[in-house]
Amino acid sequence: MENILVTAPFKSEQKSQMQILVPDWPIVFTSYSEVTNEMIAKSTIIIGNVPIPLLASARSLKWMQLSSSGASQFGEKLDDEILLTCSTGAFGSSVSEHLLAILFAVMKNLPFYIAEQQKSNWVQFLPQSLIEGSTVLVIGTGDIGSSFARKVQALGATTLGCKRTPSPPIPGFDAIYTVDQLDIILPQADIIVLALPETTSTTHLIDKKKLLLMKKDAIIANGGRGSAIDTEALCDVMESGHLAAAALDVTEQEPLPSNHRLWTTPRVLITPHAGGGFLVSNTLNRIFDISYDNLRRYKEGKPLLNNVDRKTGYVESTTDGDNL
Repeated sequence: MENILVTAPFKSEQKSQMQILVPDWPIVFTSYSEVTNEMIAKSTIIIGNVPIPLLASARSLKWMQLSSSGASQFGEKLDDEILLTCSTGAFGSSVSEHLLAILFAVMKNLPFYIAEQQKSNWVQFLPQSLIEGSTVLVIGTGDIGSSFARKVQALGATTLGCKRTPSPPIPGFDAIYTVDQLDIILPQADIIVLALPETTSTTHLIDKKKLLLMKKDAIIANGGRGSAIDTEALCDVMESGHLAAAALDVTEQEPLPSNHRLWTTPRVLITPHAGGGFLVSNTLNRIFDISYDNLRRYKEGKPLLNNVDRKTGYVESTTDGDNL
């Protein structure tokens, strides 16, 4: 018998489906903010995320199914014999659409128009730019990156993908490069989009040198993890007039402190990690499907999906997991 703790905010009917699947296994449903050390200590299975410090109480844990795609922080805290799986594959649609929205916003100067509307001012802002005919470099070719690439390719962009290792062609990309070629392809891109997890290899991947390799009128957008960009370097580069705009749904510090210079850095649009999470019901449904399928597999003694490689922080041996 297993003791299951579920912190993901599943709907009532989804909770019932879990209980029907494993009727003899006790399930405790709670929330991220209400989970306790005692709950974790009793659990052999956790479905959903919990505060990292509480994992010290996970003395009986056998398997943890994350409701996030990012897993590196959890992998660092859990013993190697504990199975760790994540929800890669659940966020592609919601994050890629949000990335497209904030890109359109900065390309069409919407923040400036919104501010002028509050003052009843009829004024035009230049320049504007187009996705059609542009070259878009997507760094991270997993679920989110490939979903975004397919969207902008359909809008007429040339799409370049950048990942850790060579691979066959990936739908949505006109060409695939590896990360060691990044300095060569950055100057070619009109738009650079990051869709990366947080790992030791992705932290500050975009530093000041790489920002200055980009075209002066390029736009950078980040929908993966804020740590992929050196924030201070980005502020310096934007303040110098290099780069047309930055559209950020993620930042190195979250929530971003109210006194952080990024808030007032020119031509930067910030949204509060609004592309992912549970803000879109379809995303939560996909997280449930992944969790339910893995729970069924665990019960039947079958291999789990979305296993996390503790060394790299990526999903093991799948194209979707190779987010860089």
